[in-house]
Amino acid sequence: YQPPLMPWTVTSSDVPSVEHWMQRSEEPVVPGPLNEALPADTPPDPTVVDGTPVYAVRQLLDSRRRGGVLQYLVDWDGFGPEEWSWVPAADVLDPALIEDFHRRHPLRPAPRPRDRPGRSLSN
Repeated sequence: YQPPLMPWTVTSSDVPSVEHWMQRSEEPVVPGPLNEALPADTPPDPTVVDGTPVYAVRQLLDSRRRGGVLQYLVDWDGFGPEEWSWVPAADVLDPALIEDFHRRHPLRPAPRPRDRPGRSLSN
């Protein structure tokens, strides 16, 4: 029942009732972790290699040097973009991923050749 908007009028208005708004506000607009009706997507479990958990990499997205250490921006398999992270190159176990990344992005920072020394602090 919708009472008249103005007490001195007899006709009801097109404005939804308070009960209608309250019922609508209880329905989640975006499914989230508190919505038990939808199962939560769980990321895949890591593979254990030599007693250490190892996660699968979908692809390498970018590279950079921080403090002289080469890092890759990793897109983890089974995780969303909010989980992308910078990982030291030594922690990327698949050399094919690194080769593929540098084939597609030849101008991005790459591993230094073994015969080339690192940057010198003295001139």
